[in-house]
Amino acid sequence: MISKSSSWTKLALIVLTCLNLGLNLGVAKAAATEPDEQTTVKSEPDPDSKVQAKVVDAFPGKGNVDNTGVPEPGKVEINLSLSRVRAGDMKSLTATTEVNYGLEFYRDMQIGCAIPYTTETGRNDDGLEYRSSGGGSIECNVKVLFYNNDKTGVSASAGINYQKARNIIFHNFEGNDIYNHVVVPLVIQKDINDGKISLVGTVSVDHTINAGPEIDRKNQVTYGVGAGYRINNDSSISVDATKTIQGVAWVDVTYMRKSKALSAALSSDTYGYISVGKSSNGSYADSNQKVVRFGLQINPKKSYGENGGIFHAIKEAQDNKAAADAEEAERTKK
Repeated sequence: MISKSSSWTKLALIVLTCLNLGLNLGVAKAAATEPDEQTTVKSEPDPDSKVQAKVVDAFPGKGNVDNTGVPEPGKVEINLSLSRVRAGDMKSLTATTEVNYGLEFYRDMQIGCAIPYTTETGRNDDGLEYRSSGGGSIECNVKVLFYNNDKTGVSASAGINYQKARNIIFHNFEGNDIYNHVVVPLVIQKDINDGKISLVGTVSVDHTINAGPEIDRKNQVTYGVGAGYRINNDSSISVDATKTIQGVAWVDVTYMRKSKALSAALSSDTYGYISVGKSSNGSYADSNQKVVRFGLQINPKKSYGENGGIFHAIKEAQDNKAAADAEEAERTKK
């Protein structure tokens, strides 16, 4: 009989093999076609217009592994999702609203906030049934795209996420303690064939801020890999796998497609997606979870912020001052 650990090991080997195969195929195709320049620009020319038409990301990062992308300076990205999770007797439903804003401040970056609302039913450690509502951690994030090489298709981002836990309303017994977290993720992405294939690797450190002696580990390390394929300009499919040092492993599969009707109605690039995931091999009773997630990603075409970003004017002023100082230095020499 094959153990769960052995199954996850085989799964990891299969994912890594697929990643390696995709990379080799992409490199071979790039060498065969001998393009003048390899690029990671995720837009393709619209045959009916000179305006660049936005295309879907091969790896949109809607599972447990993020991508390196950030909104363009001055642009907003809105994510609405509804997740259904089940683990043994526990069942939960979570609605999340997330808003990210793109900035240009020395590097392309984003600031964002996500607010969830969860209802949950299940049994506590004493076997008593419970029902709760509210809760979920409000997450504020800063993400910086600190490296982006269009020629090689390699990009890297890092950030910091602060997760502020909210009080959970338990309707029939006293709840457990809640904890705040700081998460520091690093993501590296390789785009192949103008972003038609994307390979992603990530590692993150999760620190529990207000952990007491009842918490075994205040720092948790999570690492993961992902791969995505852009089927056409409007749809993509991706898979990712993550594992923590506590032994909890996750696998997610996501399908994303652009909605032309919603895009026209909202004057935006709007994508709908469905993601299914499963965790296993964890040390906690509720670690073996199954999740189904439905969501919308809305990218309004309108720019919010003069000259493409709140901090753009600061950077522009600093650049102008540096240029003026350089000119003054040249005149002094003469």
